[in-house]
Amino acid sequence: MTRWQLSYILMAVLVSGCRLVGSDGGEIIPFETVRFDELTAVVEPRTAVVRSREEMDLLWMELYPGIDGGPSLPVDFDFSDRMLVMIFWGPKGGCDPFVEAVSRVTSAPGRIFVFVGTLPDLGPCRAIIHPVQVIALPQDSRSVVFVGRELINFL
Repeated sequence: MTRWQLSYILMAVLVSGCRLVGSDGGEIIPFETVRFDELTAVVEPRTAVVRSREEMDLLWMELYPGIDGGPSLPVDFDFSDRMLVMIFWGPKGGCDPFVEAVSRVTSAPGRIFVFVGTLPDLGPCRAIIHPVQVIALPQDSRSVVFVGRELINFL
């Protein structure tokens, strides 16, 4: 085996291992971005972790107090094996309220880390929107820690 072939094999092994372990040393947790139009009106910057229908109902009452006949709950989400992690940026100028700023999610003993990058360009519109990202993760009882420089102002 030549030196180049050995180098290529070692590089392939190292790269494949990076898919399973985050740069912080934790195991990568797969996540899916989900969209709920009902969550695009949250005015205050905040984060939320929702593990059950009951927690969703409480959050909903907190987000939309006193709205009779207001937005319906995202009733089609199944909390039996997944949970929701939400990031609300508050009022910003732009076009599309749905953003993808979560770069990765990793696990460590007793914690889940959600790494949030910078808020992407929201487009040229002059409208006030309320950017949000909601991700679905496998159901887990560990505490969730949000990591990201832009989050300092509202965490």
